[in-house]
Amino acid sequence: MHRDFMNLTLSTRRLQTKHMTIGSPPLRPQNAPQRRNVQDADRDFLVELYRTTHRVSHEALSHLPQDAARALLAMQLHAQAASYRQRFPGVVFHIVCDHQGRPAGRLTVARTDTDLHLLDIGLLPEYRGQGLGTALIETLQREAAASGIPLQLKVMRGNRARQLYQRMGFVVSAEYELDLGMTWVPSMAVTTQSITSTRGA
Repeated sequence: MHRDFMNLTLSTRRLQTKHMTIGSPPLRPQNAPQRRNVQDADRDFLVELYRTTHRVSHEALSHLPQDAARALLAMQLHAQAASYRQRFPGVVFHIVCDHQGRPAGRLTVARTDTDLHLLDIGLLPEYRGQGLGTALIETLQREAAASGIPLQLKVMRGNRARQLYQRMGFVVSAEYELDLGMTWVPSMAVTTQSITSTRGA
């Protein structure tokens, strides 16, 4: 049985008692993509992005006319967003933009009193492999470190992204049938002041 993702807090506390000391991620402001809140005008972009990042759904609908396939993808995207809102009332949906302000992907996060959750991250194919995803996660790590809370995410078993998360200091904190819960815990010594001083170095 799947447990709710929010229950990872207990696992996080166990990790902290094992004296995990993970430092603040490196600051790379020159590579940090911009974020803005999702707007109604982003609907078509989000459907296209969903198509490129959910290949199984796209291939399953390949026999349908294009308009019908896109309508079903839009329904799946809407259902996903509704699920996030139900589980995390404070969820925020971001559009990720490149340095020229063009939509490049999306980022979905939710903050609770005890955790910061990375719920979804996706980039258009032409923006992948350029370090944008890493820069986004580093930004979230700095936000979590500044608040002294862990950063949580889920990843499908077998997804190559797991290797990236592990390199960035995430550890497996929960196991489910199809995916893994992973947690990044900021060092207890990391403070907002130390992050600020690192930026000025």
